Amino acid sequence: MTALSIDPRLPATRRALTRFVEEAADAQRDALLAPIERETALAVGRWFVEQGKAVVEALKLGIGALLDLQAARREAAGGRPMLREDVGVNDWDYLIAQVMRRPYGGATQLADILGGAHRRGYLAGSNVTRAQLGGRNPAFLLGNDDAVAYARAHAAAQVTRIDETTREELNRLISGAVENRLTWRETAALIEERYADMAGPPLFPSRTHRRRAQMIAAYETRDAYEAGGLAQAERLAASGMTVEKRWVYLRDGRTRDAHRANGEVGWVALAAAFPDGTQRPPSDGNCRCVLVYRSRDERATGDGGESGSGKIAARMTLTALGLVVAGLLNQNAPEGGF
Repeated sequence: MTALSIDPRLPATRRALTRFVEEAADAQRDALLAPIERETALAVGRWFVEQGKAVVEALKLGIGALLDLQAARREAAGGRPMLREDVGVNDWDYLIAQVMRRPYGGATQLADILGGAHRRGYLAGSNVTRAQLGGRNPAFLLGNDDAVAYARAHAAAQVTRIDETTREELNRLISGAVENRLTWRETAALIEERYADMAGPPLFPSRTHRRRAQMIAAYETRDAYEAGGLAQAERLAASGMTVEKRWVYLRDGRTRDAHRANGEVGWVALAAAFPDGTQRPPSDGNCRCVLVYRSRDERATGDGGESGSGKIAARMTLTALGLVVAGLLNQNAPEGGF
């Protein structure tokens, strides 16, 4: 039986290897992150639902008592109980802030959920980059402590971003309630319903995610994955390795022009920005792009930058493929709805 011979110097072979690297990088990322994204989406969805109930409960105990008093006075005067204009958006915003500051169940719980996704995604990304670059010196390899530090630094900031978006939505809801002269009980029902919706469809159209919680989970996990990969590449570069990166995009009609342009420039220096000004994906929850890395000894030798794909492909086949299998075997996230 004659062994199959693949010559990486042939243009067709180089193009095939490059395409393999691109498709394998995306599939590898998805396989590793799928269980993390699913667990995180379920937890975030439940958090939104519970948060809505907590806001309504605080409403009943806080501003609700004030509005009950005002409503009773109106009823005594023969009028319909309603929200007063002097109980405005700022009062509601203060209420929501108090709920978010609860020791458990508010911002703390959401930070714990996202922090877990950040840590696991960061470790996955750093492990894949290490496999791509062949880093073996323990002094320059990232570990769990680095992932925990990243999670602590980023979870709180992301909670603040999500909280601000949520408040903007609720402010619009409350403004409408004031304008339409709703009772506070009617307003409370709308708030609880809106929080439940936040666990549902995303805020803007998505062909990838059906629920906002899924979009949040995907973005936070993939952002951590890419952050871990870039941090590991930078750590290895600090050891003396010359590292280059490449933006990989999916070659279909859904990829935006800016991301396609990032990919078309090919290999760039590790510290270089891509044409859109960014260092790495993802740009948002819908972004499907991923980075791959190579060291100087894998650079092209006069063929436009593709021959290094052979070594990367070999590593993906032998080492990183094991990470994909591990990710598939560990897809043990709980099933069910919110």
